[in-house]
Amino acid sequence: MKKGKNKFKWFYIDLFKVNVYYQFGPAKQYEKDMLQVFNVQIEDSGPASVGKYAIVEENEDIYFTMWVRDKRDYESIAHEAMHITHGILQRAGIWLTDSSVETYTYLIGYIVKKITENKN
Repeated sequence: MKKGKNKFKWFYIDLFKVNVYYQFGPAKQYEKDMLQVFNVQIEDSGPASVGKYAIVEENEDIYFTMWVRDKRDYESIAHEAMHITHGILQRAGIWLTDSSVETYTYLIGYIVKKITENKN
C-alpha cells in the first residue's frame, strides 16, 4: 500500500483488480489527503457539496476514490458509487446498455455494501 493511503478506508474488487478508497467528513480533509497521498488537486466545489469522486491513474495502477460528507447519507454514497462503477466498467469495456444494466446494478450494490458495512 502506498504511504499515506491509510488516510482512506478501502477495499479491493478482485474481479476487476481495482482498489476503491473512500472517506467521510469535511471536504477540505478529502482535498488535503488527495493532494498529499495521490498528488491530485481536487477543486473546492463549495459548502453545498456533499460528495466527490476521482479516478487517479499512476503508472499501471488505477485508484478509484470517493468522499461523502455524512456517512449516513446513503443517497450520496449510492450516487458516488455510480461514478466509481461507471469508471470501473468502462475500463473493462462494459458500457451502460440494456444488456449490461444488471452488471452495473450488482457492482453499485457491492460498492455501497462494502462502504456502509465499514463506515466508522
